[in-house]
Amino acid sequence: MESTARILVFGEDSKFLRKYGINFCVFPISNIFELDHAEIVYFDKGKFVAVYAADHHSYACLAYKTDEKKFFSTKPKAEFEMQFKDLGWEVPQLISAMKNSNACYFNSIAQVRMPKWSKRNVALIGDAAHAASGMGTSLAMVGAYVLAKEIEATNGEYNIAFERYENSMRKFVEDAQDLAESNHQLLSGKDSSIGTMFQIYMMKILPKKFIQVITKRGRERMREVANALILESET
Repeated sequence: MESTARILVFGEDSKFLRKYGINFCVFPISNIFELDHAEIVYFDKGKFVAVYAADHHSYACLAYKTDEKKFFSTKPKAEFEMQFKDLGWEVPQLISAMKNSNACYFNSIAQVRMPKWSKRNVALIGDAAHAASGMGTSLAMVGAYVLAKEIEATNGEYNIAFERYENSMRKFVEDAQDLAESNHQLLSGKDSSIGTMFQIYMMKILPKKFIQVITKRGRERMREVANALILESET
């Protein structure tokens, strides 16, 4: 989401960045849970752990809430080890995997919210225009496709192309950002620990079929947002 072009053309970044104070680390692991296109999520003491696998690749994600709005630790592995050292389950094994990995990605969660993605003869796409911290790759690829099609359709009249690009993409992007933001609140809200504990408690006591209905609705909402924009096929 860092963008030199955005700063040079649109000015100070602080007016566009929405930060949540959540630091995270993603790293590859062996498939210790024997997952296949599935995910395991674990919450404890305000910390979030996820392990997922797809297409013969397995990853772990660690995340925690902080008062700092940007992750800047010079020793990120040591920082995450300290944050998660008191957690049970399989967390010690995951921390060990993180420490031994040379492919860790550390960052903090934020979104880019801009009232307009173009100025003069410059148009932004992807995270530079609308980082969502969720669906980012899809938004970037769809945005690039739509912008290219509009430039072609207007014979290079970029002012018209930019406006059409934004009109086509705006709702699609904002829906994806709103969905991602609602997920961030689980960790970033003022009462996030209490809210998380309450949700876990309710999942334990509610009937399994009721939980399945709730999670199904969540998946359906994700699919609805992801498939909301229909692209024109090549002729």
